[in-house]
Amino acid sequence: MTFAHYVLPFETDEEFLASAVPFLDEGLEAGLPSLVVTRQDNVDLLHDTLGRDAKKILFFLSDGWYLHPPRTISAYNDFMREHDSDKVQIIGEPVWYGRDPREVREWTRYEAMVNRAFTTSGSRVACMYDARIVAPEVLADAMRTHPLLLTRGGETINDRYVVPEDLVLDGDAEPFGAPPETARTMSFSLRELKNLRDFVTYHALRAGLPRNRTSSLVLGVAEIANNAVEHGSGHGAAYLWTDDGEFVCEIVDPAGTAPSRFPGYVPPVPEAPRGYGMWITRQLCDLMEIRVDALGYRVRLRMRVP
Repeated sequence: MTFAHYVLPFETDEEFLASAVPFLDEGLEAGLPSLVVTRQDNVDLLHDTLGRDAKKILFFLSDGWYLHPPRTISAYNDFMREHDSDKVQIIGEPVWYGRDPREVREWTRYEAMVNRAFTTSGSRVACMYDARIVAPEVLADAMRTHPLLLTRGGETINDRYVVPEDLVLDGDAEPFGAPPETARTMSFSLRELKNLRDFVTYHALRAGLPRNRTSSLVLGVAEIANNAVEHGSGHGAAYLWTDDGEFVCEIVDPAGTAPSRFPGYVPPVPEAPRGYGMWITRQLCDLMEIRVDALGYRVRLRMRVP
């Protein structure tokens, strides 16, 4: 059994049940640990339709689950570990309402990277898209991020799927631009790494970032700066500023290169010698963006300020 990632589009409750219930029944019959993450009205529909079998399924609400793309991948990993199985079945409904364009792009990329995060598992994941509430462009992108299509007629190959490495989303190619002239700046090498952590801590707290979130940011900055020192040019520069309610830290490695197109989305395998820094940083920060340009390898970390 290989990993299967489905898009489950629907326009009515009946259409949703006609697709989801046979999918769940098949997995339950095979003894797969089962998780459904959706809105309360869909939870109620499934409980009413499945009857006693609903007790075999773990239910969560989407609003409390789909809060941060990399952490959501971690939550699914945790579900597998808790059930000591790499063969589970999941139906999930990502939250698209209330997202700005940048957030929509990150959640679309999350859907693409699910194909890489669980590629070695034998799990089945079906992602729900309610055409009554999801914007047409979001549904169109969903057809590019799921290899399989699940409908009332069963599963079929999705011929509109694009592999993650070839997926280009609006905004991906937009350059960063230079940090603002008011940005606080510090150059660093191996000897200055501790000073860099102190530098970020001081300015983040002054900007109003709570201490616990400042600690998370500093850990992320340390991971990226360590990468620049150990695996890049051996030195770099940090730029700090506030931008529309966010505290921003950009780390520039003048000779660095990206280890992959979307580093840090896929959890490293336990025996991997590298790859933890990017993964940890994506877990800790609200957003990590990367560009490679004439200035070098630029990692921009963002944290919302309350």
